[in-house]
Amino acid sequence: MKRLELVGGYVAGPRVVKREGVWLVRGVPEKRELLLWALRELRDGEVARGHYVGKRIRTDLCEYHETCAALCPTGALQSDGKGTIYFRTDICVRCKNCLVSCLLGAVENAEVDMADVLEGKVHVLASFRLKRCVECGALFPEKNGEARCPSCRRLSQELRQIFGEYRDVTHI
Repeated sequence: MKRLELVGGYVAGPRVVKREGVWLVRGVPEKRELLLWALRELRDGEVARGHYVGKRIRTDLCEYHETCAALCPTGALQSDGKGTIYFRTDICVRCKNCLVSCLLGAVENAEVDMADVLEGKVHVLASFRLKRCVECGALFPEKNGEARCPSCRRLSQELRQIFGEYRDVTHI
């Protein structure tokens, strides 16, 4: 039997990241890892196969801000910075940071097969072809051939509502 090495309440090898001068430990809580370890050690017939709460990203709403991945305390939700968002159900602690942090409501709960949880399967939740905004330079998912990111488009609409039609002199 494999023995688990625990360090400070986390399975050995947690990811440690520094954000705004504060060190954060991103890892799997001890109780979750012990539960998954015990379930994996059981024979197949002894584990009830069913569904587990996972995540889904509505690509029609997602603007690839990556806030959901940045606020995930365990690293269950991750972005590669190139347009793909991944999810590992087995290390998700259902803290709801991803659901709350997405102001567009693109992150939702979804059912995942328990076998995927026990195997530690990585799910691709969204994959976008990224484009650079001609105004602000931010990367955004290319949809409908737009040249500007959603934030710049919204700002332009708000300015039109306030000032009426205006001539954009930033691109002359």
